[in-house]
Amino acid sequence: MLVNCDSDTEYDIYIKRPKKNKNWRFDFNTLDTVPYLYANLARTFGVSQNEVANICDVYISEKWGYIEGSEIDFISDQLYSNQWNLTSIYKGNVPQIERLSYYYEYHSMFCSASDLLKNESLIKSDDWDSWKYWLNSHGNTFEQFWLSDMRDSIPLEKKYWKYDEVKFNKKWRDEIEEDYFDSQIIEKDWIIVYSSIYKDINENNENIHITSSLVSSKNSEALLRALHTTYDYRDYYISSNEEDNHSLENSKINKFGFYLKGWLSFIGTEVSGLDCHDSLFNDIDKEYIKLGSVFSKHYNVGYDTFYKNSYINGEIIANHCNWNERLDEGYRRHSGYNNSGNIFKIKQSVLIDFLNKEGKDLIVSCIIERQLKERDVNYTRQFVDNSNKIKLYLIKQDGTVKTLRGENFKIGRRTS
Repeated sequence: MLVNCDSDTEYDIYIKRPKKNKNWRFDFNTLDTVPYLYANLARTFGVSQNEVANICDVYISEKWGYIEGSEIDFISDQLYSNQWNLTSIYKGNVPQIERLSYYYEYHSMFCSASDLLKNESLIKSDDWDSWKYWLNSHGNTFEQFWLSDMRDSIPLEKKYWKYDEVKFNKKWRDEIEEDYFDSQIIEKDWIIVYSSIYKDINENNENIHITSSLVSSKNSEALLRALHTTYDYRDYYISSNEEDNHSLENSKINKFGFYLKGWLSFIGTEVSGLDCHDSLFNDIDKEYIKLGSVFSKHYNVGYDTFYKNSYINGEIIANHCNWNERLDEGYRRHSGYNNSGNIFKIKQSVLIDFLNKEGKDLIVSCIIERQLKERDVNYTRQFVDNSNKIKLYLIKQDGTVKTLRGENFKIGRRTS
């Protein structure tokens, strides 16, 4: 239930699909526009969707003087039959191509919102049915830039451009080489401390997820051994986000000498703004990543306009890259190799210097999931031993990288 801010009157959040009002002079779409697009606005005021449509009808028919059939819909006349799906407004979705009727329906909605603000009280809510959420969903996702400004090209690393020739069979899916894990976190003088990568190799898939957390140096090796012996990696959660609100209670630990906490800052939103419909956006992750407050207290960190590069004294010390070149599922069958990714990497020497100043170690988790084109829909597989799909790394303050599978190695040098 929703509560009116002024009168404490309760309204049912569910609003039924309307019947077409005989008094409407404009032919509103009562399947998609009114019960979805208009209903979202109606909920913020606790009024019916028909009341929103009534106001829209006044603007369209009286103030703008549009009479049904009086103007030619030039867009519709120029479309081929196989392009009509681009005008779809199914369940209130914004179409790629606006028909004239939708143009009037959409823009009159904002005029209706203005009138409702003058004459009605807003509903008290902090959820998806609030005025703030509705307004944000019809503006840009971020105030400073468009989402497409955050989209990068594929990184100039061979692993993102060419997939080694292999036989795509159960062995490829279930047996992942130790060196392959290592190659996903180390890039020359850099180390990847967060990533979410999706790869399509024709109809086969590979997903790579890397996260990292600060851990107490005193008990870090005990933690590494404990997590390594876990039967199912889903039983614990290593978060990179310093402000993570993950439902798992153990995403942050600071008890009994054990310390586990994220150290990066993820600036994102759940709101799908107007620029989500920009074709150049291409469905990248709606967030940018910065070094967290635990890092910034030791250094004076600067950023470029789109938070791609992090600087200390004018030198690039960290980089965030966010791209998507995956094709729609129907086109992947013979598309070769395509991928998307959201990665954050930091100079190895800077990371080691930071760990020394903070007096902590860093634990890194690299999870690789693979799927063949013959999809394994047997969900019991998720309850079997999947420890071979994850590799844990413990980065010590002296640059030693310890792991319980494969050989230990060393990275970076302190900068000061």
